Amino acid sequence: MEQITQTSFGARVADFFALIFTRTDTRRCPYPGCAVHVRFRAVSPQEAQRLTELAVDHARHVKPTER
Repeated sequence: MEQITQTSFGARVADFFALIFTRTDTRRCPYPGCAVHVRFRAVSPQEAQRLTELAVDHARHVKPTER
């Protein structure tokens, strides 16, 4: 069972400024210690869903030896 961790305050502030000033949305991996995040702007809802699934599924972006 994967644990969901809270994003650091600094990362949340960076996400906020990215949203406000560049109109990008950010999705982060909830896995503890994983720094993967995806920012996107002006994409279709289907592409946004695909990017979200990629960011939150740790098994899809980690080396097989780290699982």
